Amino acid sequence: MMITAKRWLIWPVCVVLLACPQKTAVWLDSEATVDRAVFVLGREQGRPIAIELGLMRVDQCDALIDGAYPSADNAEWFLEAMAADVLIERLTYGSVPEGFREASPARNLELGGCYEVTITGSGTLRFQVAEDGRLHEAP
Repeated sequence: MMITAKRWLIWPVCVVLLACPQKTAVWLDSEATVDRAVFVLGREQGRPIAIELGLMRVDQCDALIDGAYPSADNAEWFLEAMAADVLIERLTYGSVPEGFREASPARNLELGGCYEVTITGSGTLRFQVAEDGRLHEAP
């Protein structure tokens, strides 16, 4: 009897674990500019480590429509991994790393623009392009 009860307790735990997104983080390299926007990846902010990346999407800050992003064609840049086990720690905007393909080619980042980055898992970043071309994380 006790074994059966324990089995019933395991199922909800398994469902919760499978439903939770992988913990990921994305942030700007300290030298990032409009001409060389470099994004750093990891499991937590400030601790770079190569992670499995299925996709990366960059949109303008006001791109959400009814709480969802429009199709990949409308993204400022959209990358997809061509295999499930592609590990990467840094990405440069507009540069397609080995093992990835562009679902939407990179558009020019504009001075004064606000952008949101979304990656596989829980990683998101909001940044602005200053008038001097430097990139800064935005609230």
